[in-house]
Amino acid sequence: MLHFKSPLSWPDSMPTTPLAKQRNDNSFSQEMPIADAINFLKEEIETLNIQNAILYTDIEQPHVIRLSKKIGSRTGACLHINHYNKSYIITCDRWQRLEHNIYAMHLVLRQWNNMELWGVGSLPKLMAGFEIEYSANNDHQPNYLETNGIFECLKAFGLGSTATLDDATAIYHRRAKTFAQQNDKLVQLNLQMDEIRSYFANKKTE
Repeated sequence: MLHFKSPLSWPDSMPTTPLAKQRNDNSFSQEMPIADAINFLKEEIETLNIQNAILYTDIEQPHVIRLSKKIGSRTGACLHINHYNKSYIITCDRWQRLEHNIYAMHLVLRQWNNMELWGVGSLPKLMAGFEIEYSANNDHQPNYLETNGIFECLKAFGLGSTATLDDATAIYHRRAKTFAQQNDKLVQLNLQMDEIRSYFANKKTE
């Protein structure tokens, strides 16, 4: 399942491409609609049986055509993946067009799928280099990967075990505004919120 979030959330542990060095790749279709790039990405996510994925861009709803034109100054894309209790981040901003950055990430997932099919590596091994990394100065917030529990995520939000998704969402939006210019803190907050969303989604299916 692929979800969409804005604004673009970019981890400090991953370098960005200077604007002057961003370029076009003529091997990518110059007429590619953003909807096609997203569909390519969604297909690979489904093929790999990735349980939960969130695409961060500077477009609020890139899958809605009339809103996809309202792009911010950054054309990069950041994909958060939750797979078998581990979290990964794939980023791409090498290309001048958002469509091409999303398409490039789709190619990465396709190669992982191919390598697994060819028998040269398992998906967890192939994804290992993309596991979440945190900077040393980001120890003020509990890391849900370290605490390994939904209740630790709720606790980090100041919520108890009886809290609802609406409660968590309200706190998330307030904190996201505060951390808008602090990438590592925003990434950590997004990861915690992703875990909370997954928890409540699973509760609905029980």
